[in-house]
Amino acid sequence: MLRLGFALRRLGRSCTPCASYATTAESSSLGLHRTVRVENLPEGFNVGNIIDAVKANPSETIIPSKDHLLVKFFDEGTARRCVEASKELSVKIDDSTSPALSTQTVASLAKYSATRTIRLGTLPDDFTESQFSEILSQYGVVSSRFDKANGVVEAQFLDLHQASKVSSLSKYLICTR
Repeated sequence: MLRLGFALRRLGRSCTPCASYATTAESSSLGLHRTVRVENLPEGFNVGNIIDAVKANPSETIIPSKDHLLVKFFDEGTARRCVEASKELSVKIDDSTSPALSTQTVASLAKYSATRTIRLGTLPDDFTESQFSEILSQYGVVSSRFDKANGVVEAQFLDLHQASKVSSLSKYLICTR
């Protein structure tokens, strides 16, 4: 009987999952600050160059604006590390709170190791760069590389969900990385 009572008491305790991207009830009530703001950018800036400069990977979403860029990371720790590492640009944690990750995003991260970059696999000989550009033109592509001779055909998107959508549309995509 003593064991049964202990087991029942344990069931009554709430436990927090230990996933790296999971959020707890305490942190969601305080608000999440996982968005980084890159400020004072010149008009017509190159999004790909800014992302490389602030080392904005892995990130969930990148939102370009006229004079700034918002980078939404998966957790607050990665956002803080980005701010600490960026010395050349005006980078800070955005004041607005970020919503918790959706269950769809967490599932994509866990099951597929999803990122904003897709890579094309074994391509037919007649697959051209213009076909690649046509596929990508409908989505928020930051940068792409088409070097079929060396086997490098990849694209980096503004949003994790856009990359997932494109990878499900194309029969040539072999992986997201």
